[in-house]
Amino acid sequence: MSSIFPGAALGVALGFLIGISVHHFVHARVATAMGDRTPRLMGRLSLSIRPHVDPLGTVIMPIVWVIAVFFGGFFPMFGWGKAQSLNPTTRRSRRDTILIALAGPAGNLVVAFLAAVAWRFIDGRVLREILGGVVVVGVFMTVWEILPLPGRDGGRILAEFLSPSAKLKMQDLAQYEVLFLVGVFLILQVVIFGIANPMCNLLTDRPCGLTLFQPRFTFGI
Repeated sequence: MSSIFPGAALGVALGFLIGISVHHFVHARVATAMGDRTPRLMGRLSLSIRPHVDPLGTVIMPIVWVIAVFFGGFFPMFGWGKAQSLNPTTRRSRRDTILIALAGPAGNLVVAFLAAVAWRFIDGRVLREILGGVVVVGVFMTVWEILPLPGRDGGRILAEFLSPSAKLKMQDLAQYEVLFLVGVFLILQVVIFGIANPMCNLLTDRPCGLTLFQPRFTFGI
């Protein structure tokens, strides 16, 4: 196994910058297509990172993971942007709500796929490290978002199939989403890697990473 190079850390930074922007843009785009004008009025219908910034999820957490990759390796990284402002009075079917929720992780998966395509055709160790970092972040962001946790897109999809009282409880628990993310990170890393590694293998023939206390795999040549 080779060591982690600075290029991978740069790729992780770019992965979060692009991934969070795309994630919230496609959420806003699909919601707008469903008749909700709020994302456009709030400036969220943009690929710029500025309207989507959450201090903890867009700045602090990505910096933590960039430093971790620079010095150690790939972890089950997560980050997020400012919560989308949607009009609760806009009448939506269950299908529309699910499509809006699915749009975000689908956008992250597309970013990972495009970076993986470039990774296969570009020569040069540093460029491949950068693209590999983007792939890993895209995959991890997809995995975290599809988990049925309060505050995540998977949780919003799950809520559509719950009773009205359980759905309200799920929405109330979203205020503690950071605690859920940290809990899963600390306790269920093997589950996250178990989902993410096959996705990275499919995209690049390389795993996203190994277990927490072992050397990480790097995207070199």
